[in-house]
Amino acid sequence: MGKPYYHYAYDWLKSYLAPYVNKKILFIPWAIWGDHGAQDMFKFGQEQWGQFGLTLTGLHNEHNFEEAIKMADVIITGGGSIHLLVNTLAKNDLFPAIRDKVNSGALYIGTSAGSIIACPTMHTALEPSMLPAVTYDTMGVIPFQIATHYYDHDPDEFHHGPPPIVRIKNYLRLNPHPYPVACLRDGSFLQIENGEITVQGIKPVTYFDLNLARTDINPGEREKLSRKFD
Repeated sequence: MGKPYYHYAYDWLKSYLAPYVNKKILFIPWAIWGDHGAQDMFKFGQEQWGQFGLTLTGLHNEHNFEEAIKMADVIITGGGSIHLLVNTLAKNDLFPAIRDKVNSGALYIGTSAGSIIACPTMHTALEPSMLPAVTYDTMGVIPFQIATHYYDHDPDEFHHGPPPIVRIKNYLRLNPHPYPVACLRDGSFLQIENGEITVQGIKPVTYFDLNLARTDINPGEREKLSRKFD
């Protein structure tokens, strides 16, 4: 039986999110995956974040998207299809509203695809494009890219596909305007507050600068990653 979502950070999240239990929490469910619709993604999000006492409002159920964003204390964006998520937000011209809200101090939580849209672009998403992109630009509230579900290739494993590091190196080499990349393994996450970036969870984060130099940063470490953007 699989472990529950966020089990590796349950105690940390329970404490961190306690002040937000009675706040207005907006969930963006448009990273639609497989045969699940937005309402299915919203229900799944409520199940997972409800374990911390949070009650979510689904943006897809709101009549005025921009007003709902302005009124939110917390914005959570779930994982799934990055392409459907970005296209839906872009077609509704919602990136500026979310960016303004986050930059004004609202808490933003993103998982998987939801974390990538905090970056300048979605170029480091591992999901192959399935439909024409309205834009590759996203929020840009952090000055680097995130690559989710990262793992190091084990040469002893029988594996035909390229590991994530190959795609990340291709991005850094071939993109005319690349950003550094923070690679998050399942079981790691980033806490970003007041310009300080701390690795949290139970696994290290791997950081690649524009020269492909690699730094592995363990949970609890702050300065190693934060000082790269001083």
